Amino acid sequence: MPVTVPTCNLPAFEMACCLIVRSETFYPKTFLACQAVATVSVILLPLFVTNTASYGAAGKVCYDRTFAWSNVTYFDVDSQWYGPEWDMDDNADRALLPIHIFNSISTVMSLFGFWVWLFFSPHNSDVARALDRTLGSYFALQWLANFLVAATALGQNCVQSETANTVLFFMNTLVSGGLSVIGTNILCHRYLVEKARVVIG
Repeated sequence: MPVTVPTCNLPAFEMACCLIVRSETFYPKTFLACQAVATVSVILLPLFVTNTASYGAAGKVCYDRTFAWSNVTYFDVDSQWYGPEWDMDDNADRALLPIHIFNSISTVMSLFGFWVWLFFSPHNSDVARALDRTLGSYFALQWLANFLVAATALGQNCVQSETANTVLFFMNTLVSGGLSVIGTNILCHRYLVEKARVVIG
């Protein structure tokens, strides 16, 4: 019987996804290959966006783009963000490197964490089924959050359009705070509470 995935109930959605992943009809290697391709794609994204062959060259292109956008934003007297004292070199978050390196490492490490859970989860008994689900949800959300952070971070350091910068900056802030910080912390503590419940019980 196929598993239906409800979209309006998060606990039911989580349960359905876990049942799909742990079912005999699931293809874990194919799924992980797709994850790996997505992760490599976001790592190489600056090269695609700048049409360059090295991160050093991409960093220079991104610097020039951001510098041009910053001149309009911070040095135009008619701009609401006018601030002649603003210096791009004082704002490390506006540079492609090393921000993209850190984001890429976080994405790769969270991907490995999800792979370890999928193939070597210590909670493989019926008693620990809830533990397995909550731990898997944590690793899945962690990878998704880090992936989205790495992708949307280019809005701060590699676009010349003010509109694109604003949209990607908003998305990056939302994903960083909502998913990467708050969401993963909630799921981590939920797993620890469930583990304590199993141990006590």
